[in-house]
Formats: sequence, C-alpha cells, structure tokens
Amino acid sequence: MEANPKTIKIFLLDGKPTGPRTVEVTGWTGKGFVIPRNNLSDVLRRDDLQVPCVYFLTGESEDGEFVVYVGESENFIERIQYHNRDPKKDYWNTAICFVSKDETLNKAYVKYLESILYSEVRKVGRVKVESGKESNPARLSESDLADANDFASYIRLLLPVVGFTFLKAPVENTKEDVWYCKGKDASAKGMPTSEGFVVLKGSVIQRSEANALHDYVRLLRKKVLGSENAGIVDNFTLIEDEVFGSPSTAAAFILGRSANGWTSWKNKDGKTLDEVKRQNN
Repeated sequence: MEANPKTIKIFLLDGKPTGPRTVEVTGWTGKGFVIPRNNLSDVLRRDDLQVPCVYFLTGESEDGEFVVYVGESENFIERIQYHNRDPKKDYWNTAICFVSKDETLNKAYVKYLESILYSEVRKVGRVKVESGKESNPARLSESDLADANDFASYIRLLLPVVGFTFLKAPVENTKEDVWYCKGKDASAKGMPTSEGFVVLKGSVIQRSEANALHDYVRLLRKKVLGSENAGIVDNFTLIEDEVFGSPSTAAAFILGRSANGWTSWKNKDGKTLDEVKRQNN
C-alpha cells in the first residue's frame, strides 16, 4: 500500500474507549471490529457481523506470552460464540474481525486471507500463534487475488491503529536513512521507522554477551537467536528484518552489551544518530 495520507474513523459503539469499536478507512469497502470478550454480548445481534470474515483472537497465555489465533468464518457471530464456549480458547480477551461492507468477501476470499495472514504472523515471530494447521491459500482469479491482497494491506494498516503490532509493517527502506552499528564480530544496518528501530536482514550479530548485559536484552537475544527461530536468523545473521522499541535496545541486541543507540548507530559519513536526528532538531 502506498504511503498516502488517509482518514481513519474509529467509532465507539458504547461510547467507552475500552468497549467495542469499529475502525474504517475513507474509501475502503472493508470494516474492522475490535470486541473485548466481556462485551461480546453487546454485538451478538448485529447483522453486519453475520457475514464472511477474517478474524484474530488475542490474549495472554498462562506464562504471560502474547497469543494470537487467526481464523476465518462465513458467519462471525456463530464462530465467536463457539470460541467463547471452547475451554481451549480461555486465553483470548479481544477479538478483531474484518468484514466487507459491500459483501464482496466470500469463502474463497476469507480462506485466502486467513492463510496469508496466519503465515505472516508466524513469520514475523513477535507472538505465539494459537491456530489450526497451516493451509494453502485458496485459489483466486487474477483480479480477485489483487482485491484480496489489497484488503490484506488495509488490515496491516489498521491493526497498529487499534493497538496490535503482531503483523509486520512495511519498512520504507531509503538509502538516505540507513544507519550502521559495528562491533568486534558484529556488523548491522538499521533504520528508524514510525513502528520502532528496524534492524535490517543481513545484519551480523555479536556471538558473545557481556556479563553486565541487561536481562531484558539477554532474553530477547535468546528468543530471537534460538534454534526454533531458524526463519529469523541463520548463523548469527538476520534473514528477516527485526523491529526494536528503541535504537539502544537494537544496538545492545547487536553488540551483546549495554549500548547507547544514539551514539552506536552512525550514518555512512560517520555521524551518530544523536548528531543528525536530535542535535539538528
């Protein structure tokens, strides 16, 4: 999706910011619903939710890990009532559902959307995925495929707006805004974005860790560098972009020691992020 200005409308269905709400983009035929589990009964009679949809259930596992379930249905109301009764789905506390206002979504569309979004959540690896077996995308005609991918791009746009970042936002990779962080055995490229500081694929991570490395970064390195994440890192080299909350966390992750990201990241001219981004503002 092109990075053009857009008008996003959020409507509070019960007038409360923590209650059920809808989210729309001007000119888009889709519509999103964010439904807290304790408000589920408030939406069960809505006709506009008894339609084909792709949806996410979000919550926390018993060990505090953020969990996402990706699903599709020809009738969201029927499916969410089933999930609400299912003891295996006790973890979820919020449902996010996307439907079409012009009834263009059908079974093939939503199965395709479920498949590609499920794969994307797993590939990004920011959350634990609680879902059924991965399926192949439904076959769509060339025009339908273009429409479905466009619908998916709006879902990626809107999820962060309502507070969910388990799908990867596109990185606007421009040569002018690439930064470099180097250590004894580390060499990384990164860039600041609206979502956080992105360390780009191909970056080489320091193998060793300093004893004084913060526990949070140590656990983060363990999670990303673990053998179960072969799709993210290979031989201490990232093969996918990784997003961090700040330049300092990104630098500490790369260098394996405490680091000030504002001075550790430098541009091609050797100027620090601090010199260019903060001192010149």
